[in-house]
Amino acid sequence: MVRNLEVKECEMYEWKRAILMGFDAFRNLTRHKGGWLLLNAETQSLTYSREGPGAA
Repeated sequence: MVRNLEVKECEMYEWKRAILMGFDAFRNLTRHKGGWLLLNAETQSLTYSREGPGAA
């Protein structure tokens, strides 16, 4: 499925982490009936926020 994409080089633990982060994001969006997902490419993190990108 990913043989022609650069993600084919990912290790199993990277796939597991990405899938778990995605499920956690989906659960938060569902539980709170919406919200924001904030991606930090430098730290490779995905954070849920109810208030949006500018919230502290």
